[in-house]
Amino acid sequence: MSKRNPLERIRDAVNVRRLLEVYGAQRIHGSGNIRSTCPIHRGDNPTAFAFDERNKLYYCHTKCQEGGDVFDFVMKMEDCSFLEAAKKLAEMFNVSVDWENEEIDENYFREEALKFIEQMRKRNKRFITKFCDLVTKKRKH
Repeated sequence: MSKRNPLERIRDAVNVRRLLEVYGAQRIHGSGNIRSTCPIHRGDNPTAFAFDERNKLYYCHTKCQEGGDVFDFVMKMEDCSFLEAAKKLAEMFNVSVDWENEEIDENYFREEALKFIEQMRKRNKRFITKFCDLVTKKRKH
């Protein structure tokens, strides 16, 4: 069995496109930064939901503004605990983990995911501010 952290092995094994298909995302497109409808709030905007294939981090740019890593995604979709999400992903992507003898730290990727979410929220806020400024200027004319 690999000496790498089991959460790293699970995260690295996840195929983002397949994960999105399993959870019902529609109109999946792109590579690297995969876009689709948001499977969390069941939106219909085909570019609202972004999932970074390399870092395995996601964010909904519209209604729900949910974000996180692959574990957070499964927790949200399944309404389950971190450990249950890790087990589901391990099973889905054929990662062998000795659950009895491995130390599982659910905060292992937390800082990385939180930084990503904050970046996405700032980006959205800047976009919304620019959009509102543009709309206000057009209305004045």
